[in-house]
Amino acid sequence: MALGELTGTDLETLTTDLGVVQCWCVAQSTLVCRVTGTMTLQHAEMMMRYSEIINERNGGIPAPAIHDWLGLENYHSNARLALTHWLLRNRGEFTDVHLASTSKMVSMGVAVANIAVGGIIEHHTALPSLQRSFDLLHAPVAQRARMSWPPVRV
Repeated sequence: MALGELTGTDLETLTTDLGVVQCWCVAQSTLVCRVTGTMTLQHAEMMMRYSEIINERNGGIPAPAIHDWLGLENYHSNARLALTHWLLRNRGEFTDVHLASTSKMVSMGVAVANIAVGGIIEHHTALPSLQRSFDLLHAPVAQRARMSWPPVRV
């Protein structure tokens, strides 16, 4: 299991006829969401609500978010709009956002949204790249310097 799924807490799952979204929390503050199938507005609303709960629980301190959308086959436009507008309003909740998807449509949407939110979104096209970013976020500082390239000053 990847992305802290085995050590994560507060797992919440929403399953509809079109798709599934799962969210969990790692290290008390990192939001992790996995989407498969078609994302509807209902799925987007669940992710936004879950994120707000985690942020409130942590006293509003900005934290990273990891999104595994590699299983995303399609999304409803109202879900995309809701997530984009929500991220614009709540940009301060996140230190950075890592999102993995192989969809060219999602990649274009992420690129546009990233401009609007000040470049906090890093797009990945495969799980190993997303997992590496997750691991860097959760490694001790000295270990981060050895894992990253270019090197991080410690």
